[in-house]
Amino acid sequence: MHRKHWREPEDSPVKGHRVARAADWRAWWTLCRVQVLATLPIIPRALAGRDKERVDGEEWGLFLLSICGYVPVLAFIGWIARELDGDLRLAGQGEALLAVFFVAAATVGVMMGVEAIQSSVYAGRDLALLARLPVPARSVVAAKLAAAAVHQWLALLLFTPFLIVYGLNEQGLHEPARWLFWLKGLLVYLLLPFPGLGVAAVLSRVLIPVLGPGRRREGLMAIAGLIAVGLSMAALYDTWGSPAPRGPGTLDPVARAAIALAGFVADYVPPLAWAARALRAGTPAGGAPDLARLGLTAVAGWAVAVTLSEGVFQKGLTATGGTFRDRAVPLAPRHAVLAPARSPFRALVWREAVLLLRTPAFFSYSLVSAIVVPMVLLGPGRSTSVFELYREPAGAGLVTWALGGSVLTAITMCVMATYGLTGLGAVSREGRAFWLSRVVPVPPRLQLAAKLVFKAGAALVASVPAGILAGLQAGWNAAGWTAWLLGTGLAVTAASATGLALELEAPRLDWTNPKEAHGDRLRPLLALLANLAGLGGMWLVAWLAGELGPWARMGGALVYLLLSAGLAVAGLLNSAESSYARIIPPMAVRSRVG
Repeated sequence: MHRKHWREPEDSPVKGHRVARAADWRAWWTLCRVQVLATLPIIPRALAGRDKERVDGEEWGLFLLSICGYVPVLAFIGWIARELDGDLRLAGQGEALLAVFFVAAATVGVMMGVEAIQSSVYAGRDLALLARLPVPARSVVAAKLAAAAVHQWLALLLFTPFLIVYGLNEQGLHEPARWLFWLKGLLVYLLLPFPGLGVAAVLSRVLIPVLGPGRRREGLMAIAGLIAVGLSMAALYDTWGSPAPRGPGTLDPVARAAIALAGFVADYVPPLAWAARALRAGTPAGGAPDLARLGLTAVAGWAVAVTLSEGVFQKGLTATGGTFRDRAVPLAPRHAVLAPARSPFRALVWREAVLLLRTPAFFSYSLVSAIVVPMVLLGPGRSTSVFELYREPAGAGLVTWALGGSVLTAITMCVMATYGLTGLGAVSREGRAFWLSRVVPVPPRLQLAAKLVFKAGAALVASVPAGILAGLQAGWNAAGWTAWLLGTGLAVTAASATGLALELEAPRLDWTNPKEAHGDRLRPLLALLANLAGLGGMWLVAWLAGELGPWARMGGALVYLLLSAGLAVAGLLNSAESSYARIIPPMAVRSRVG
């Protein structure tokens, strides 16, 4: 007898609309799988089940390259975890390393949860389509939250070296009794995203009505994000103290911060304290009670997330997606004002500035890396600043080994700090209005030149504060300042040209969430790897030329940057006509399909 898979019509998420509902959990599983595969950033189309006939070896190669790109990052984090674990074990506080892992996991969970609920559940492009499916609204929300949990599991892989280092040093792998630690660690790892999703749902349910729709919400969230970054940096500075030489026998500032963090977790964050006690050696009953408490908290967090996010989903359905929300706001009367005449090139550069500044999400994305990256080398948490190690006594020489090392390190720092400006997004920021660039009476070569000038100029300006701090700490002379300014200008120009060339291959013009304009899947990571490769070439040339002395070392690096920038710019501008001809605006695609 044929089994019934459908219930009678029930209430739709849209008021007054009734559709049949799937009675089987397989409908939820199918929707969940689609959500996961459609939103993973590095998965090839073949695994996602889309356009299989178009996937070739190049995309699989990019996929493998992107996976390999995480290996040095994990190795670097593992080295930090090992050094920190050594200091903590000497102080008898080895368990504090777990606090670092759990706090990082909780922070990532809440931030990614808020982003997922805001961009996928409330402002997703597929809301209208999902509302018509024979699936309850709760199942739709649960599928989206499950996809967010999968993304968090992947993101938490970057912090697992802290857990692995603790387990290897405290538990080991040789005795079968120690295997229980790794089993509990896997369970804790799987449970960690769900309490954060509950907190994120509460925050989203409160913030979305307060912030309102459209650009007002985006602007306030962007400002709040920058303020949060600033407060986080201030908190780190207050916790770790100013960089200063460490006396013999004293504890590293990072280790002191980890111990203080463990005390904060034990006193004020019970779920994370339960997770730490469940993994700690010598816990009564093997940590089973604490693990059970964490599991119940995860279930409660999931239930809260689904319940509150269902209301967010309803609010998203009643709002018009994308920029159309802004059209509901009455516009104030405007008076025609004639702007001063500009040359075509200046007008194009001005247009790039307007495209970046008019959308807060673009502006905040560009500035976050410029705030965070320099903290690694300039900020607190070290016994002394990296650049202070290069400081030499006055009169050491015009160009010395230490001066060259500090200048090259500063150039590397500035290029990585301005990745948000030199990477992808210059073309995709135009969105569906890209057809204007196709019909405007300006050649594509001039348009790309304007984009390149603005990207490189903005990156150079954004890198000035970090460069000044580095130069003051290292005690640069006139040669050092000149070499840094020239080298940074050339390096960001090469990086900007590379980012533009990669983006022209497949710009993202059909976005509705502004964060999608910075690329999806493999290309953002590929642009970052290209920048790292260019910086690696600079260091290789400096190392080879260093056999001839410090002057040759500095000069060789600058010549390499000059050639890199020149070749990248020439290649970009020479391919401008063909690159623009390949880009089809989304509106043109729709009309052609229709």
